[in-house]
Amino acid sequence: MLAAVGNVAARLADVLLTFCFLPHLLPWLQLACATAIVIITSLKLHDVKLNWDGKAWNANLENTCLLGTMDNGTNLCYFAYAAGGISIIATAALSILQCCTCHFCGLGGILDTMFAAAGTFLWMAAGIIFNTYNKKPAMDNAPQKDWRMSITVLSFCACALFGVMAIAAVYSMLSACCSCCKGSSHKTKVVYKDVEKGHGQFMSR
Repeated sequence: MLAAVGNVAARLADVLLTFCFLPHLLPWLQLACATAIVIITSLKLHDVKLNWDGKAWNANLENTCLLGTMDNGTNLCYFAYAAGGISIIATAALSILQCCTCHFCGLGGILDTMFAAAGTFLWMAAGIIFNTYNKKPAMDNAPQKDWRMSITVLSFCACALFGVMAIAAVYSMLSACCSCCKGSSHKTKVVYKDVEKGHGQFMSR
């Protein structure tokens, strides 16, 4: 079973890597998903109002989040901002770092794999949390149901994009290792043949 899954994943990664534009396109798609989540949350699902009573010198802050709140009282809108912000900053920082350090001095594949794995788990957790609280009975009559569902869908889309990036990065590293091993083995065989040939000439003399 595991071998079959590995073969399918390897073939999928091989197909994806044949499109030279894909490794460059994935970060932009990830940025698009994270940016869309932040914008939709800000414009459609989160409303913050400050009411000021001049006579009583009292300020009242109304913070309405249509994504709901977690059991511990955490506002899910702030969680959406945090997840999107972390994803955007990390993606941009990694791209700039690899560009300035020539693919991180040859270790870019390892860094890509670690980053993609972290992003996959981050957005998987976010998607599960948004989906769980969106299905609670308390949210049945809440407005903007379609926009809430779009946040869940975008979270799982970001998870899938990071997952594909992780598979592609692992496959790229394994391919590079295999090609290096084959190259060193070929060179060793050539050296052995040259030594045997030279030894035969020496013996004939």
